[in-house]
Amino acid sequence: MHNGVYTDIDEFTDAVDESGEIHRDFDLQGAPMNRTIGTLIEMNDEFDLLSVVTSHRHDLPYPTGADFHVTSVHEFADLIEKLGGNCIEDIEQNDDGSAQVGYHFD
Repeated sequence: MHNGVYTDIDEFTDAVDESGEIHRDFDLQGAPMNRTIGTLIEMNDEFDLLSVVTSHRHDLPYPTGADFHVTSVHEFADLIEKLGGNCIEDIEQNDDGSAQVGYHFD
């Protein structure tokens, strides 16, 4: 059983693909229209997706949150354009000027 926090995005992707109840085309609640679990998975190629928080049921890996690492204001703007800004829960600036952006999907 998984603890609900995936730091290995490939492991999260496998859990979604193996789930009988969750699919890549499910909408992310609170995110702009047409933003799906598949969108979140694909964003790992463009952004540094640090972790995905899911329901605690190991057979139901529905994302309830995600953390991204951004290195510039432009990258932050691209992240907001892709996933929206209304689900941002927290932004923590790092000493090197980069930031960790936390999303909550409800």
